[in-house]
Amino acid sequence: MSQGTWFKIGSGDSHYFTPFKRKVNRYHALDIQNPTPGQIADELNRLEADDAEHYLGGYFSTYAPDQLLYNACDLPDGIYYHAPETNGAPERLLPMEMRTDTYLRLEEVYEQMKEDIISFFESEEIYRTIGDTGVQYRRGVLIYGPPGNGKTSLIREIIKNDAPKNSVTIFFEKMPSKALVSRMKKTLANRMKIIVFEELVAMLQDARMERVLDFLDGETSLDRSLIFATTNYPERLPANLVDRQSRFDKLYEVENPSPDMRRKILAFLDRKKLEEITEETVKLTKDLSVVALREVVLLCRKNKYTVEKAIAAMKAHKEKVKKAFAKSKEIGLSMSNREDDDRYSSYE
Repeated sequence: MSQGTWFKIGSGDSHYFTPFKRKVNRYHALDIQNPTPGQIADELNRLEADDAEHYLGGYFSTYAPDQLLYNACDLPDGIYYHAPETNGAPERLLPMEMRTDTYLRLEEVYEQMKEDIISFFESEEIYRTIGDTGVQYRRGVLIYGPPGNGKTSLIREIIKNDAPKNSVTIFFEKMPSKALVSRMKKTLANRMKIIVFEELVAMLQDARMERVLDFLDGETSLDRSLIFATTNYPERLPANLVDRQSRFDKLYEVENPSPDMRRKILAFLDRKKLEEITEETVKLTKDLSVVALREVVLLCRKNKYTVEKAIAAMKAHKEKVKKAFAKSKEIGLSMSNREDDDRYSSYE
């Protein structure tokens, strides 16, 4: 098969794409009760399987390509979620749909970011004519700030409205393996690749720093790529990750909404006119995130709370969380990514 091969496994709404040949166990029986070493060797030669395993009772197990692989194909345009390999399934990309619920964006940041991204999408020729050989057509964007203000939703809006045709968007929670990055380089070379790293701090707990730096601007970096990363904890990021523009060319801070923005958000959510949102309400909601403002409106409309009572209920909830639950998420952050796995091989 040619370079550029991806395999579609599954059908309908339950399918994924992978550049790896999935291998499964195949069992073979040797019709001898207690085979001698010579008979076992003969059977291994017959199977031509160097990785065969022998079990008592004359059974052998070998790895073989999964016959459920669909015809090879190019990776379709679209949006995907990256899933690491698990028992029985290789590292893969799962098609995903963008959320369609009401999204409130902080207009100033959105407009700045939109202008910068569109300019990048229109500038490949400039990148190719820098110096005598050109430079990689790649841009990195880091979005940081307190949780609950729609950093990832901001990225989704940009992708939905402005991503070029024939592009592939992939959301990562963990670093992809070197094998997958290599396959992406070969199979998606002529297409725009939009990479989204959600919560960069958590990713750094899972992956070695040098692998992240190498992906951002080293030997494994991707040409024709736009990389988004988000974090709620910029103070935990090492300076050498963000102090070079070749890694993150633009830094956008998404803060809690200002008084004027809180008034606009509350009016929009509650379907009121701006003048109907009192100055007292604007003051009471100081330092609340966009998500918290949404919760205020929900509690007021659903439970018939006053704004004061809604905020008090949210504070009580927060205090309960502080007392009863861990301060930081530790589960699932210590698993390392696979570097190489003999069970999977890419078609070259």
